[in-house]
Amino acid sequence: MIYKSGLIPKILGIFLMLGCAGYLIDFFGRVIMPEFGDLPIASYITIPASIGEIGTCLWLLIMGAKEYSPR
Repeated sequence: MIYKSGLIPKILGIFLMLGCAGYLIDFFGRVIMPEFGDLPIASYITIPASIGEIGTCLWLLIMGAKEYSPR
């Protein structure tokens, strides 16, 4: 929704989509392999989600949502 809306920068929408995939990989990795947390990739897999979530919050806090008029 963020990517298509135009109210918030598209790069934040991309990070949120990557974060969704990262959360799914993290969840299923921990369910399937109990030692998934010990792998080096486990600490990096949710970074896009953090960037997207924190970035969206900061964008709304600092810039606010711009006035949107339907075309």
